[in-house]
Amino acid sequence: MKTAKFVILSQFRQEEFDVTHEAVKIIPQSESSAEINIPEGAFKSPGKLLLNVADTNDWNGEENVLFTNALDLTMQNNDQPSKPVNVKFQLHSLTVSVDDFIILASHKDIPASEEDWEICSTNIKIEGNTISFSAEHFTIFAVGQKKNFKKSAESATMAVLHYRPTEIFACLKNETDSKLTLIVEIAKRSCGKKRRKYWRQNGFRLQTIEYRDGIVQDGERLKISLEGNFQIDTLRSSKEHIIFNKKRNYRTFHIISDQHEPPIGDVILFRSTKKIVEQLVVDTLQNKPKMSFCQCLCNNAVEVATSRKAVIENGIEELVRLPIDGQLFDENQDVSVDIDDPQCTIPVLRKSSLFRLAKQLSEDECYKLGVELHISEKKLSSIESTPAFKTAMFEMWRPTRPNETLVFN
Repeated sequence: MKTAKFVILSQFRQEEFDVTHEAVKIIPQSESSAEINIPEGAFKSPGKLLLNVADTNDWNGEENVLFTNALDLTMQNNDQPSKPVNVKFQLHSLTVSVDDFIILASHKDIPASEEDWEICSTNIKIEGNTISFSAEHFTIFAVGQKKNFKKSAESATMAVLHYRPTEIFACLKNETDSKLTLIVEIAKRSCGKKRRKYWRQNGFRLQTIEYRDGIVQDGERLKISLEGNFQIDTLRSSKEHIIFNKKRNYRTFHIISDQHEPPIGDVILFRSTKKIVEQLVVDTLQNKPKMSFCQCLCNNAVEVATSRKAVIENGIEELVRLPIDGQLFDENQDVSVDIDDPQCTIPVLRKSSLFRLAKQLSEDECYKLGVELHISEKKLSSIESTPAFKTAMFEMWRPTRPNETLVFN
C-alpha cells in the first residue's frame, strides 16, 4: 500500500515581542538596522508580535528587483493596529532613487505566486541607507522595483518560502588508474564560481557542462542517482541524498571503472513533488465532569472537526542532470592555475580535447573543418594522404605554443 507523508504547514517565526497599549520601538536581532515604531494606543489589548526576516539579496542578479529583505509582521492573536505603524529597514543598494521604489505587501499568510502581492500605497522616505514607510496593517513587506512589479513579486515569493537560486555542478579527480573521486555540490549562485575555483585548486576537473542552474529550498533533501559504465564503491543510503543547508552542500563518491574505457554517465538530482491540501482533523475534547449521581451516564468527550492545510509528498521529479566524462581528465593539466590568472593569455583548446573531437569526425568532415579554420587547401592536400590525417590537421591548426601548460579549459 502506497503511503503519503503529511507535514502540517507552519510559518517559521524568528522572534517574539510583547506589545501593549503603550508606545514601543522594536529592533529585531535578525535585522538590527530595522525598526518597528508602534504608537501609543495602536493596540487596545496586550499581545505578542511575531517577526520573521527572509533574506532576499540572493534574488538580485545583474539588476536589483528587491532592495530590502522581506519583513513578516503578525500579531499572535491576529489583531491589527488601529493607528499607522512606522516601519524602517536597511536597503541593499543605494543606486536607485526613491521614485523607483514600491512597497510590496502580501495579502496571504503564505504567498504562493506574484498574484498574492499588491502595491502598498504609502509615503516612502530614505535616510542614509535605510527606508521607512507607514504600515496600516501587519503583513509581509518588501521593497521592490516600480518598473518591474511582476519580477519583484516573484522574487519576494521565493525568498519568503526560503528558496534560493543555486548552481549545481560535478567535478572529478583522478586518484589511480581505475579510481576517481566525484564531487557533487549545490552552491548558492553568488558563491558558485568561488566554490568551483576551490575544487580546481584541489586537483578536480570540471565537466563539459560546468554547472546547471537550480532553485532549491533551505533544508531541502534531494536524492542523488548515478548512471553510467562505472560503479560506486561506498554508496550508502545516507549518501544517496544531499541536503541544501549552510554547513556542507556537497557529497563525495568514489568511482571504480573495471572497463578499459573511462567512466561516462550522468549525475541526476531528484526532488520530492508536493502539493498543499486541506486536511480534516478531528480532535477529541474532554468536558469538565459534573458531580452528580448520573455522572456515569454522561459522555464528557466532544469531537471537534477542524480543517488544516498540509503538504503532501506525492512523487519525485528530476531537478538537474549533469553529464560526467572521465575522458575530460588530463593528467598533464596544471589545475593549480586559475582560469582568471593573468598568465593565461592563450585562449585555445588543449590538444587532448581536439584529438577527441577528431575521433568524432570523418576525414571528409575534418577536411571541411580545416578549410573553415582558414588552413589553406594546399597545406591540407599535403597531409591528406597521411594515415593520421585528422590528428595532423589539428596539429597544423594548433601547433605547440609557449606557456600552453598554463591554459585551463
